[in-house]
Amino acid sequence: MGGAVSEATFQINAEDAEEFTQALGQVVAGGWRQIALGQRLGVPQALGISTAEWVERRLGGYVRMSLPERQEAVKELTAEGMSTRKIGEVLGVNHDTVAEDRKTAVGNPTAEPEPKRAPQAEVASEPIAVGNPTPPKEEAAADTKTRREVSRSASVLPDAMDYRVGNARDVMADIPDCSVNLVLTDPPYGDQAQPLYEWLAEWAARVLIPGGSLICYTGQSRLNRDMRIFDRHLRYWWLLTMKHDRAQRLPGKFIVAESKPVLWYVKEFRRGRTLVNDMISSERDRSAHPWAQGSGGVAFLIENLTEPGEFIADPFAGTGRWGEIAAQMGRRWVGCDITPAGNPAVVA
Repeated sequence: MGGAVSEATFQINAEDAEEFTQALGQVVAGGWRQIALGQRLGVPQALGISTAEWVERRLGGYVRMSLPERQEAVKELTAEGMSTRKIGEVLGVNHDTVAEDRKTAVGNPTAEPEPKRAPQAEVASEPIAVGNPTPPKEEAAADTKTRREVSRSASVLPDAMDYRVGNARDVMADIPDCSVNLVLTDPPYGDQAQPLYEWLAEWAARVLIPGGSLICYTGQSRLNRDMRIFDRHLRYWWLLTMKHDRAQRLPGKFIVAESKPVLWYVKEFRRGRTLVNDMISSERDRSAHPWAQGSGGVAFLIENLTEPGEFIADPFAGTGRWGEIAAQMGRRWVGCDITPAGNPAVVA
């Protein structure tokens, strides 16, 4: 793990920091070398915000990289003496991901450590060239395409699944603060499940990294209740819709349901600029678990909301099928259920 966060190498006043931010946002929109430069200059600190908030809210989000590009960035920033935590802030990933990338770089016999460069030299070698910025929509579309290509080519991670049996309150209590990139889950429904949603909201707010997402499959009949619960701990981002493969009649409601809501909440802000469709498909397989949502929508969400090597958690995991999908897509996953096969009974 990285050491304590050190003071910025340079000091900058708020007016200059604002001017730097506006120029940087127009030109590079979150290139990691420029983010590192801004961090050394103390720009986020001068603006009174964190590095992640500065990148996401003022620069338009992090530019996504392939796994080899990220590992090379980690190697370069490490050689410059930057801590694990600070590298994570610069690249928009958690410190566990940085630690894994560091191991890869160290384990590569051909990787030669680069000399540590003086901050003054980097200022001179990283000029901000003025040019015609790429239109935001085109840039976001290109970023989305690149991320999907990287995600789909990710290698399967060995031992990436950690499936636990027991009450989520107990067996998921050891998940560290600010360590999870995505909480992707499908809790039980109904009035008796309310305590589970209250616990989920509080737990997700603790374990998610800043900018991380909670995706919660839910039902229309309790949607207002669930949103009120999540609103107390997280920031509402969007209401996704999952299309059923077949319509369902709801007795007493006099409704033929052809879709179901999927709540999307974030911790403080949403990291990244990937374009996400708000209608997701369902490949339902009821043979494995009574309330399983299949794999189609889950793979789509994992692909768009996480990077290879990142951490996903599911405290209501059923059979763990979603964890298998996550591992196959090169992500790390931890999940649990009250019984190994998943139990449709509500344990609140």
